[in-house]
Amino acid sequence: MDENEKEINRLSTFPFPPCLNSMNRRFNTEFELDSWGSDDNDNTSGAPSEPSLCDSLSSLNSQVFSPGLAGLPPTPQPKPWPAAPGLKPVSPSSSPPIAVKQRQCSFDDDVTLVGGNHTGVFVSHVTPGSHAASCGLQEGSELLELQQVLSGGGSLLLSQCTTEVAHFSLQWWTQPASLKHRANPEAYATLCSQLAAPSFLGADSFYVRVNLDMDPSGDVPFLGARCDDIMHVTDTRYQGKYQWRCCLLDRCTAQPLLAGAMPNYNRAQQLLLLRLRTMASKQKNFKKKVLSRKAVARRVRLVKAVAPGAGGPSTQVLYTLSHRQEEQLIPYSLVQPVQAGARRPVLFSPSPLSRGLIEQLLQPAMSQLQFNTCPPEPIPATERCQKHVFMLNPSIPDDSLGIRLQSIQDIVSQDKHCLLELSLANVQGLLKQGVYPIVIHIQPKNKKYGRLKKWFPQCGEEKLIEDLCRREELQLETLPLFHHTLEPSRWSSTDDLLSAIRSAIDSQQRAVAWVEFERLQ
Repeated sequence: MDENEKEINRLSTFPFPPCLNSMNRRFNTEFELDSWGSDDNDNTSGAPSEPSLCDSLSSLNSQVFSPGLAGLPPTPQPKPWPAAPGLKPVSPSSSPPIAVKQRQCSFDDDVTLVGGNHTGVFVSHVTPGSHAASCGLQEGSELLELQQVLSGGGSLLLSQCTTEVAHFSLQWWTQPASLKHRANPEAYATLCSQLAAPSFLGADSFYVRVNLDMDPSGDVPFLGARCDDIMHVTDTRYQGKYQWRCCLLDRCTAQPLLAGAMPNYNRAQQLLLLRLRTMASKQKNFKKKVLSRKAVARRVRLVKAVAPGAGGPSTQVLYTLSHRQEEQLIPYSLVQPVQAGARRPVLFSPSPLSRGLIEQLLQPAMSQLQFNTCPPEPIPATERCQKHVFMLNPSIPDDSLGIRLQSIQDIVSQDKHCLLELSLANVQGLLKQGVYPIVIHIQPKNKKYGRLKKWFPQCGEEKLIEDLCRREELQLETLPLFHHTLEPSRWSSTDDLLSAIRSAIDSQQRAVAWVEFERLQ
């Protein structure tokens, strides 16, 4: 950050401060609350207009997650979760800062909240004689619902919200009749005993996949993370602020490695946009481009939020999102751990390698005890669009070859890995059917294209092979589950490559599969 301080100060229109100059800008500039719903703006006061209230609550765009994910479920058959409205990010420099809209006294000024999406949200303290007390709120009240607050008149189920979302919502809600609650002393007493236990992680619980490299920073300081790290979020109001307490997990075993604070969704999204702006500015300046080669490479996984869906009254809201346009790049992807019991099918990338690799892997007699394959078969035109059929080349309408789901299940039932000659475009279809494939990506060096060329039928020149590899590498980044990459240093001959593939399949079979279920639509 030091070598890019001048550039970042020029770009910094966000409350997240990389250095002292940005802190001064934050102090002297009022930012639009809709574009920074989760900053530490807890003590704002005043009277809002009706449009301000609607805008603030409609900006509680939601991501959904099923409760009780602290443990690993045994081979679940999850269904796609209902998607929440996705919003596009506004360019950081596309609009000037707007003064924060003032609001009147809200319930949040009178109550203290405990709990989260894992336990429910409860009131632990109410100011005597306050407006909240006159509405019937008392210690031990469980908050259930805010009615007609989301776009389209939808309700926000506070019983399934994180602490962050519940706290943010009550800051902007002033209609007593629309807040539904009940006295629940037994559940409240249970929560208080859990909070007092040293081993209790937190009342919130969900998992995210990090989509950018983040260095340790901030006052806490924030826990550093690398792109593709898995975090278990256990507290979305850590130390009373809009920041998350997370546990960094081992991606293979889901065991906790390190605990600490992380930027919440909104702050991480600002970091992502700032990273992209900085990278774009470097590309425009040759001198900075030369300097960037000497710097440590920073990974960014460019993933857009899921398309708008029908969020019903059961939608669970895990974090607030900014009031932005339809498509947006997301800093965290919601994931769920899956521990497969049966042997998982295997796909290869680049996909033209599949046929040659399958033939080589099945040649030794002993391999047939561990592997088998489903030969592609002609699929009638009336069946090609059915969910239980996976076409070899979905982008080519005239190609009739495909593989049926039943054929894959027959091999899996024999306790064998099914080696599939399918492209990456079929991964989502397999996941929707409860099949969690192992994706092996072989990354060749330029000098080794000649050895791989015999497995690339109809590809022609090495330049075509290189273009195909680059296209599939981009496609791998958007898959809703992790893939395993075989680095060029892992093998130097055909036998080495086959041995590395067998080892990778064994390790991936034992590992936890992290799946982005909200992307399966």
